[in-house]
Amino acid sequence: MNSILYILLASAITLITTLITTFLTTLTNSKVQIKLIKLNNQNEIEREKIKSEEKRKAEKLKQKRIAFEKITEILLKIQNESTLTRNYMLEKEGSITKEKEKLYIEHHKILDELEIKGQLQITMYVPGLSDSFKAMRNYRNCAWGGQKDLFIEEKNEQRYQDGIKRYIENIAEINKLCEKMLYEIQEEAEKLAE
Repeated sequence: MNSILYILLASAITLITTLITTFLTTLTNSKVQIKLIKLNNQNEIEREKIKSEEKRKAEKLKQKRIAFEKITEILLKIQNESTLTRNYMLEKEGSITKEKEKLYIEHHKILDELEIKGQLQITMYVPGLSDSFKAMRNYRNCAWGGQKDLFIEEKNEQRYQDGIKRYIENIAEINKLCEKMLYEIQEEAEKLAE
């Protein structure tokens, strides 16, 4: 009877040992699986962050390219409107000074709108050009003073010559600044392409 008892006791111990081993193995596997799931989740989150960051950078790059195109277009329009030819056209249009002044004011409203749009784009995307852009606006205002002297009905030759000289000097500065800014935008655009 003792041998049956020993067999039963041995069987019970084996059963308990097997249960404990199975329980510990399951517990360990569960912990490992939980760690793997957490690690996979962290990796997925990191991949999503990287994707999101790349998408954000691509969108920012796209916006910057669009801004460079707009700034370039604005500067080219300002250059085109700041010429002796354009002045001559304004000077020859209209028969009296009031009509010329009205045409001139309309012309400068267009330039003002362009400059406001340009200043906004420059401030947002190429702040290094802000000083040049502001200087260009100042030269344009000075050119306006010289140009106004050209529209006076009673022609004073000296005043007319001074006005044309001031106008030419100022539009030359406007064009220099536009060229400088266009060059700098081109350099910035080339950096974006890299």
